[in-house]
Amino acid sequence: MKTLVKEHGFFDATRNAGTNTWTLTPGFDYQLVPGTTGVGSLYAYSKTFFDLAGLSMDEKTLFFDMAAVQTSALPVFSGGGSPGDSIQIIDVMTSVPLTEDATMLTDISYGFGFNGSRQNFEHVIFARSLQYAVHLDLGTYASPTLTASNQYGSGDPTASDRVYSYRFILIVTAVASTVTGSTIVGARHVLTATPKEEEQYRYLMRLKRSYDLQQTPDVD
Repeated sequence: MKTLVKEHGFFDATRNAGTNTWTLTPGFDYQLVPGTTGVGSLYAYSKTFFDLAGLSMDEKTLFFDMAAVQTSALPVFSGGGSPGDSIQIIDVMTSVPLTEDATMLTDISYGFGFNGSRQNFEHVIFARSLQYAVHLDLGTYASPTLTASNQYGSGDPTASDRVYSYRFILIVTAVASTVTGSTIVGARHVLTATPKEEEQYRYLMRLKRSYDLQQTPDVD
């Protein structure tokens, strides 16, 4: 059994209350989701990948035993906040790279691997979505409250030489909000997997399936 780890770094962004415009702080790993501008809401993401080339060279299939996301602290709003201000964090590990264009917003809206997105169930090995929001009882406390948590994915084995790792940060603030910025600590994506040597024909079929999934989503 092997434990594979990838890190997503610290997130920092500032907000201009006069225009309700968000700006990513330079020097961090995040970039705007294609097609977004940071006006009224912020859609940003970080990306990396697990390199499995050593295993694929040995003609072994990787069977996943566990997938998890580790963090050390809650997300923070500076300047307080208004009821309804929210932060959504989506962590995704996939067997294919996500297409980075303006329709990525559609994948986020429907959920990666769900009907309406450009991925299918097999593409998404593991994903977790957390929703945090400011509410009336919270007052101006810096850390919004966790209001929803969803976890999904196939956990399917792969013969591919990469697993792709993404972290999305989605922030929505009211025009009258007092929020001046947001900071979110880094995250660790963890995969625990067992490399196994399959019978030759099974391995060849899995290689073909991995190739097919890399080329186009399965729409059966």
